[in-house]
Amino acid sequence: MPYTNGTNKMTELTEQELYQQELRKIVRHRAWGTTTFTDNILYFPNAIDVRLCPKNGMSSLKVALMRVLGREGDKFDLLQVGTKRDRIEEIGKFGDRDILPFRKGAYRVAVVRDPVERFLSACEYIKSGNHEGEDPRKTSDVCELPDSLDEVIDGVWSGEIYNTHFFRQVDFMGNRAQYNRIFPMSKFGNVLAFLGARAGVDLSMIHKNETAPVHYGPKSALTENQLHGIMRIYREDYNYGWTEEA
Repeated sequence: MPYTNGTNKMTELTEQELYQQELRKIVRHRAWGTTTFTDNILYFPNAIDVRLCPKNGMSSLKVALMRVLGREGDKFDLLQVGTKRDRIEEIGKFGDRDILPFRKGAYRVAVVRDPVERFLSACEYIKSGNHEGEDPRKTSDVCELPDSLDEVIDGVWSGEIYNTHFFRQVDFMGNRAQYNRIFPMSKFGNVLAFLGARAGVDLSMIHKNETAPVHYGPKSALTENQLHGIMRIYREDYNYGWTEEA
């Protein structure tokens, strides 16, 4: 049962309302919403494949692709470039079936982030309601989060809170050895400089989206138990080197 923040909200909904909620979720996931490891890639010109991971500069990388392709001025293109549907179409046309979702011979790029910082950013994003008002087709699996960070940590660990923003980086990007270059999120400008230089386009004005620590506080304010709880969720990221220190 979905997380209800300690209330009986779910029992107050009718069976038809619950059905409609789940149906909308399925439609969003299939068409526009949830990013998975099979479609999380952007094909840049000059055979550069950039692997995507939620909360690792994903939105800014999509903006970078729009600018590189010279498609920022068209509102329709802005709604299409980099969406799940667009990515799936591109993979179907150009992906190498033996190494999907990559293209054959492409230079493979990824952005890595400190797992704890990424978790807190995901919490703030979901809690802030930045997704409210978006086209339902673009909204992914957002959900209500409790006010207590301890409850969020416990909910994600137990599976009561399910959201792809909390998935591990290794789930999205696999083995580090398959990449030609991995950029740390703390120096996000470097990946934009690299992509811009390869495409001959100035991307210096694009900035990574910052999510202020309004609801749960910064990493420095975590208790020892909270820090260990978050690190436990991302044990495999640490084991497989998906940290900025690797």
